Amino acid sequence: MDSQVSPGKEQMRGVEDEFVKCEKCIHIRMNRPLEPFAGVRTWTPELLERKSKWDEDQRKQKQLERERFLAKLDFDYEPLSYPWCDKLTEDSDRYVVDPVSGPPRKIYVLCGYANEDGKCKDFTPL
Repeated sequence: MDSQVSPGKEQMRGVEDEFVKCEKCIHIRMNRPLEPFAGVRTWTPELLERKSKWDEDQRKQKQLERERFLAKLDFDYEPLSYPWCDKLTEDSDRYVVDPVSGPPRKIYVLCGYANEDGKCKDFTPL
């Protein structure tokens, strides 16, 4: 029996030396989850109710973002659950204009969209 280690994902793709991971790039950005109840020491029924609502809202937001991501829809707000590329977002000329409020909003370029094949041309190691 051959004692070689099975090939990793990079080798199986055939791009062993060219495969890049966004997690190792200086341009990656990821929203830190807010924890507004982290410092609470005494829980009242009102606080428990608010925390429960907060948790439910966060769960719903993550589900909406997941559906949006899987459908490959644009993110015109900073995603809470997905990493995005600062460089590609800043370099992009893609905007969406809110017909009610008017100001244009940048389209965030998600790492999962921009680097699907592991060959991001803007990759810059940490």
